[in-house]
Amino acid sequence: MKTWIIFGLSFLPLLYNLPWILFGWMHSPLDAMGPLLLLLLTVLLYLYRADILQVKRISDPMGYILIVTSILGIILGVIKDIHVVTSFSSIFLIAGVIWCQWGWAQLVCLWPLFVISILSLPTITHLISWMIPLSIGYSSESLILIKLILVVLLVALFHLVCQYQRSHQKPFISSTHTLYGILLVGVLLFMIDMRSTKDSFGPPLQLAVDKIPSSDWSGMGIPLEASEKDFFMGSNVEKFIYFYKNGGAINVVHVLPGKDIHKIHAPEYCMTGGGWQIEQRYKLSIKLKTGTFPVSCVLISLDGQHAYLYYWYSSSERSTTSQSTFRKAYNPNESWQAYQFAVVGISSLEKATQRVILLLDQLSSVDLNRE
Repeated sequence: MKTWIIFGLSFLPLLYNLPWILFGWMHSPLDAMGPLLLLLLTVLLYLYRADILQVKRISDPMGYILIVTSILGIILGVIKDIHVVTSFSSIFLIAGVIWCQWGWAQLVCLWPLFVISILSLPTITHLISWMIPLSIGYSSESLILIKLILVVLLVALFHLVCQYQRSHQKPFISSTHTLYGILLVGVLLFMIDMRSTKDSFGPPLQLAVDKIPSSDWSGMGIPLEASEKDFFMGSNVEKFIYFYKNGGAINVVHVLPGKDIHKIHAPEYCMTGGGWQIEQRYKLSIKLKTGTFPVSCVLISLDGQHAYLYYWYSSSERSTTSQSTFRKAYNPNESWQAYQFAVVGISSLEKATQRVILLLDQLSSVDLNRE
């Protein structure tokens, strides 16, 4: 009875993120598969219950290593206010309790299901896109297809693991070798992360997007649709469209999240969820009158319409093109904002970038103190 109470308590940190999980499932097409994956987990546990229950249960104190590591991850996620880190660590906490209470063999039998549960979390589908090379495009359909393929492979692996342990009466890999592998992967990921974060910030680039001092441009505000207000969770979002005197338009979205940083989303996440296809991605450095700034750009398409979408994140002290870098650097005392500039009616990246620079030079020269 005590063991089951401890197991039940291990779910509490995951319940802390339940509102965020439900919001992602209900509002993002990329994450809508989450409830179906949990249903799949329930069906697999039922169908393979005999194989799972026949695994010999022996408590293993080595499980405390995973429990402690998971608790540290949960604390870090809460401090940095990163729901996906907290949820990810919460799932590993449940795995650690199973390892500690019922043994390594039981955990090895179940670990493909834990990976499926991680795939059910919001934003995981978007994180999969980070594995796609920068020069290759993708759409919401392709990301969901990749996710489905991973789920099918994990279900097949779960079946093979159950079959192996049924015939051999032991796990197919030792806990020691697994810990060595996890440690090696962790070190490699840390080195990659440190390398990607180094010198990834530029000067601040904050704009008064509602003030145009030049006669070369004319603009107007655009009211938010009900679905957009719901998606941005009531944050202060400004939308404008600006027309250049020689033709062409730029749509501008400016997000001020206030104290809730989760109201800032990666544009790829929003666009692919809205049906747009990401055809190509770029990392650019644009030179303005006020300095040189890093920006990201994606070429997007929908029903034959193409646009170049430029975006970045900026505080009053620095800016970055990477949402992961911005999220890692975030602290409540530093107010971050997000900017998106969508250029329509221009066919080349070079011309679109020149047009964005013209507008940015006008916007960045205006006093940011609102009237």
